[in-house]
Amino acid sequence: MFVHAAAMTATGREEDDLIADIEECYAILKERFGGSAHALRAACVLARSEKTPQEKAGRIPELFDALRQSGIKYGKDFELPALAALCLTTADKRQLCADMIEADGFLEQQKGYGFFGTGKTMRRMHAAMLLNIIHGSDGSYMTEAALSAMFALIDAARNASNV
Repeated sequence: MFVHAAAMTATGREEDDLIADIEECYAILKERFGGSAHALRAACVLARSEKTPQEKAGRIPELFDALRQSGIKYGKDFELPALAALCLTTADKRQLCADMIEADGFLEQQKGYGFFGTGKTMRRMHAAMLLNIIHGSDGSYMTEAALSAMFALIDAARNASNV
């Protein structure tokens, strides 16, 4: 979580305001995605935006469902902060779904992403990161989301080796 704390200091917002924003975003995400550390990480990414918690956190389940309806099963774990950052772009969900299908299809054909490469969830998280760049969101959101995913994967690997 230190990644998020460091990133939030750059916002210039009051600490109490940021904490309240994180709590509200987390409460919204928790309803749909459960009370996981991943939902909390996504809430931290969202809290850096000046939009209302409902505007920014409410968009994640909408995009998640739209992706599913388009045939893209996006993950609910370490990938969630990348989806949160993507939701902070101004692109509409239809455009994001179409772009996600295209980016996922492109990545699937690349070395390391096919049948014997990384899994679909990792590939789709990478597609979300690319789309975030394409749609021009503040790059710091995606940097924070990428670091969050990386630390979540390291924690998962460490926990798996301790079993």
